[in-house]
Amino acid sequence: MRSTKPIFFTLLLSLMTSNLTLAADGDHDRVWIFGYGSLMSTLARTATAEDSKDAEYLPVRIHDMVRKWNLWIAKASQRALNIEVSPGDSVNGLLFAVKTKDLPAFDLREGAYNRVKIAKDKVSFYREDHRNKVLGTHDDVEIYAYLPKSELYVGPEDTEKKIAMSYLNIVRSGCVEVDQNNNLNGQFIMDCHKTLGLEEYDTFQDEDQPTYVRHPKNLLKKAEQRVDFLKGYLADDWPGYLEIVRKYWGSDI
Repeated sequence: MRSTKPIFFTLLLSLMTSNLTLAADGDHDRVWIFGYGSLMSTLARTATAEDSKDAEYLPVRIHDMVRKWNLWIAKASQRALNIEVSPGDSVNGLLFAVKTKDLPAFDLREGAYNRVKIAKDKVSFYREDHRNKVLGTHDDVEIYAYLPKSELYVGPEDTEKKIAMSYLNIVRSGCVEVDQNNNLNGQFIMDCHKTLGLEEYDTFQDEDQPTYVRHPKNLLKKAEQRVDFLKGYLADDWPGYLEIVRKYWGSDI
C-alpha cells in the first residue's frame, strides 16, 4: 500500500520548485549541487558528467532535513534515497560545482527527481576553509538538491519494496571517500552512519549481480562493451571507410 506523502513535504516541494531557475539564465557559469546519495561517489557521479579539473568537492551538512529511503523506482525494482524536512535534524553530503552546460545531464540522470533550491542558511561546513569557496564567491550563489516527484513516494510499511545492497554500498562507499579526501578522521562517516535512515527498511543482497546501474561491476561491463565495439570498428569498418575516403580525396591522407 502506498503511503500518503506528508503535507509538509508537499508544501516544501511547492515552495522550493516555485523558485527553481537555471543558472544559465543568470550571470554565472556554475551552480552548486548537494549530493546526499550516490553523487557522493566519484565513480557514480562521473558516470553522468566528468568532474571539472578546477571543481571543488566539499563535505557539508544541510540542516532541518532527514534522509529517507521512501521512494520506489519501478524500472530498477528498488528503493531510492530522498531528503525531506525534519526540524532539528541534519543530513551530510557532498557539495560540488557544476557548469551550467552540464546541468541537463544531471537533470536527466535524476529524472525521478526535481532540482530544487536549498537556502544558504541551511548549509554548514565541516571545514571552515571551505565556507568562502561557496558563500564568498557572489551574493546570488545557487545551491540545489534533487527532491523526488510525488508519485514515487512509498513508505516503510510496504516491506516487499527493499533497498538494493548494490545501491546502498555505493552510497556508503561515497561517505568513506568524502571523509578520506577531506581528512575528516571518520567524522563524516559517523554522520553518514547516524543519518543514513536505514532503520525502517529491509535490504536485499544483489552484489553478485548488481541491479544498481552505476555499480562498479555494471560500469566495467559497459566499458568492456565499448572497448569490444571499438576493436570491431577498427578491424571491420575503419579500413573500408578509409578506402572510400582515398577514392574521393586521393591516397595522400
